[in-house]
Amino acid sequence: MAEDSDGYTDYSIVEEPRYFLIRLSGRSRGTLIPETANAWFGTFDDAAKYFIARRVAAPTRSRVLPDLVESINTRWLDRGLAPGWDQLDQPDPGGFSPATRYFRSDQPERFYFTVNTDSATSFVLNLGWRELNSTFSEGLSGIESIPMTKFLHD
Repeated sequence: MAEDSDGYTDYSIVEEPRYFLIRLSGRSRGTLIPETANAWFGTFDDAAKYFIARRVAAPTRSRVLPDLVESINTRWLDRGLAPGWDQLDQPDPGGFSPATRYFRSDQPERFYFTVNTDSATSFVLNLGWRELNSTFSEGLSGIESIPMTKFLHD
């Protein structure tokens, strides 16, 4: 974006004793953005899906296809949680309250917190890697000619 051309955002996924933390830092219009926690996940797989979907694929799609009526992420807004997910009000791992812990009822090790109330992420995390890839690439012309990565479950 022109107003942000001198900036950058640096993301990292950090393994902590009980969760995986997504941190961000960077610079925007000459102002340094201090390193801050952005989201916490119980599994690396879920942290990676969130990062790929929300921080890479969604912004890339909106730049490549700016005239889309609906972005991928908005299709899940106002639908509540994906099947199998539940929520509990509790401080996030950084101690911020009020916050919401979203978790799989059948797999309590799969949980997440984001800096904003975010039930739509549960839909992203329910997707397999192949589904995630096809969901965020739908409508992109020429995508069918790009070789598909082999996924663990293939």
